[in-house]
Order: sequence, then structure tokens, then C-alpha cells
Amino acid sequence: MLLDFSQYAHPEDIVNSTNEFDEKVLLFIRKWHSQKKFTVHTSGSTSTPKSIVHTKEAMVNSAKLTGVFFQFQKGNTALLCLPVTKIAGMMMVVRAIVWKLKLYTLPPKFKLDLNSLPKITFGALIPPQAIENFEHLDRIKTILLGGAGVPEHFQEKIKNHPSKFYLSYGMTETVSHIALRKLNGYDASSSFNVMKNITLSTDEESRLCISAPHLGIDLLKTNDVIKLYSNNTFEFVGRYDNIINSGGLKINTEDIEKQLYPYISKPFYIKGAPDSKLGERVVLFIEDKIWNKKKIEKLKEKFRNLKPKQSAPRDIVFKENFSYTSTGKIIRKI
Repeated sequence: MLLDFSQYAHPEDIVNSTNEFDEKVLLFIRKWHSQKKFTVHTSGSTSTPKSIVHTKEAMVNSAKLTGVFFQFQKGNTALLCLPVTKIAGMMMVVRAIVWKLKLYTLPPKFKLDLNSLPKITFGALIPPQAIENFEHLDRIKTILLGGAGVPEHFQEKIKNHPSKFYLSYGMTETVSHIALRKLNGYDASSSFNVMKNITLSTDEESRLCISAPHLGIDLLKTNDVIKLYSNNTFEFVGRYDNIINSGGLKINTEDIEKQLYPYISKPFYIKGAPDSKLGERVVLFIEDKIWNKKKIEKLKEKFRNLKPKQSAPRDIVFKENFSYTSTGKIIRKI
């Protein structure tokens, strides 16, 4: 479905929807014209899902920041392929309304029919969609990735890609992203650049705190551990609740996962499990059928290369099916 906001502004002007997803998009647009506040639900990947209320003003301000950064122009084409029940999908519609874009919609599946669309100026995707549709991503000039981590092998794959790839940092509470990291090209970076009018600080545990009054945020204390390099630049280290305290040693699970990526082709994660002696022990969970003894021993040999040495998993647990959020994040369960 094409929603040409450069030509009209009211739901009555929109053509009839062709599928269930388009119906939801049109319903959100009607609400946009009649409501001043919107309730959004978090994904539940790191805690119990909760409801967040955002004002229309805060959502417009967020859309303006994004448009300024990416230099949107009236009539630019944009792609919506994310659920409009979540903040990422909602904000794609709001950006299109605010900047008068031509918004093309595709049902939010992993496999997208990108060939059915003209060239797209800007699109927001979750990493599984980008991976699944890699051969057609050159049809999108600028690609914003978010909702889940981007695998190391995919970051390598896009280094010389003609499209511009950005990784977003944000959450439902921040009305979509508040910082962006360039993933490819000559200006690729390992750090996030903060958008305008947003103030960052850290607590005694190096957890990120965000202040952004124009987004309705006086002070938001996150569980994300960062390295704050300046007022507008930081590096994401990992989730505070993904740190294992094993025998007094603090182990960052995401750091260990990065070291294990070259050796495990299946989805996996590291999690702390209760231990009578250590308090917590490191456990590796792999989404697969149980491996044979030889294959397991071969993997355990790689554990010797892990730093610090004490971070080596003491147990390996195989699960045939992990639980995932709608954006492709693994829900880390013991």
C-alpha cells in the first residue's frame, strides 16, 4: 500500500487497505488525527512487558530529530515493514506524516517483497529482516537497524555495501531512537552519536541516564552499561542485568558472546545460573539438538581462548527452540 503524505493529510483521502496489516496502519493514522496520547507496550525481552504513554507532541519532536539527521525532503520514499503496535512502526508512520513522505507498506515478516517497490529513500528494519533480504537491500538508500543486536558476520558483510546502514539506540521509553551508529562506509564507528537536545550521564555502575524534556523524559535511568566518551558520544557495553557475578568476578555475558561467535553457527546466549559456591556460574545455551560428544569437546577447547579465563561456560544446555520477541530478540531464559 502507498500512503502519499506529500499529497494528503487525512485518513479519508487514503485508499482502501489490501490486507490486515494495512488495516492496522490506517487505524493508527485515524487515531493520530483524533488522539493526543498513545499507549505503547514494551517487548518484554529484558523484563515483564509494560505500557508506556507518549504524547503526540513528543512523537512529533522525535520524528523531527530523525528527519533533520537523515535530511528528509518532502516526497522522499520510506518503507514501513514493522508492526504499528510497537514504537518503531508507529514512528515510521509519524515521520512520514511530519515530513510529508511517500510511505510504502509491507506486512512485517522476515521475508519482504522488496522487488515490488520502487527505490526507497529510507527504511527501518530489524536485523533478521536485513539478513533475510540481503540480496535486495540495495533498493533502500538508507537503512536503520534496531530492535535487536546486529551479528558480527552481518556487519562484516555490509562494510562495502552501497546502502548506508545505521544502528539505532533507543527503546519504547525514549520514543524510538535517541542515538545512531554508522555501521559501514568511511565514517563507520563503534560509538553512538547522540541526537540533538538529549543529555546523557551515568550512575556509579556506569549505567546510562537520559534527559530529554522535549520527548517527555526528565530523567530515565536505564539498565544499559556504557562508556561515555563525551556529551554526545558513547559506546554500548551491555545490559547491567546481563552481568554475571561469579565468585566475585563480574562477567559481561555479551562480551563472552562476541568471543564465541566465530565458533557457533546456531543462535546462542550466555546466562548466569545459581551456584552454591560461586553465587552464579556461566552457562551457554545453544538453539539446536544435542551435539555429539566430539563436537562438544571441540567447542570446549575454544573456551581456553576466552578472556578472562574464568568466564568459560561451566555448562552447555541445548534447546531445540528459543523464545523470541516480535523484533527477533532472544528472550534469555535459564
